[in-house]
Parts: sequence; C-alpha cells; structure tokens
Amino acid sequence: ATSMHDRLNWLESRWRADAINPVSGATGLLQLMRVHEARAAQMGYVWSDMLRPEPNVRVAIAIWEEQSWRPWVCATGLGEGGVK
Repeated sequence: ATSMHDRLNWLESRWRADAINPVSGATGLLQLMRVHEARAAQMGYVWSDMLRPEPNVRVAIAIWEEQSWRPWVCATGLGEGGVK
C-alpha cells in the first residue's frame, strides 16, 4: 500500500526536490509555501534550504504536527488521514 506521505510527495512535486511552482512559489518535495518561511527560520533554515530534501521534510513535519494536512490542498480526499 502507498502511504499518504508517498501520495502527497507524488502529487506535490513528483518527488523532485528542486520543484518550484511557477504560480504560487511553493518549493521543494512537499511544496512548502512562503507563508511558512518564518517556521523554517525558527528551525534554523533559510528559504533556499527548502530545495534540499531533509530540511524540506523536517519543516513539513513541523507544519503537519501543528496543522495536520490542511496546508496541503491536494491532501483533500487522499484517504485515511487526509483532509476530509
């Protein structure tokens, strides 16, 4: 079975760490938005670090722990654990 995390990574960036959405500016594997830049900075990262897999995932986990899947619009309807 494919995990929610795997499906989210595929939908967001096709597993490309260097993905940047040309419209929204969402960045990296988990397509983090600039609205979360302060959260990344609190964790000791600069925004360009979000193009590296490990920092991107660490910040995404912190966001998820605070907000669940809500920041990831594509999580809607992905099944168990997704935003309903």
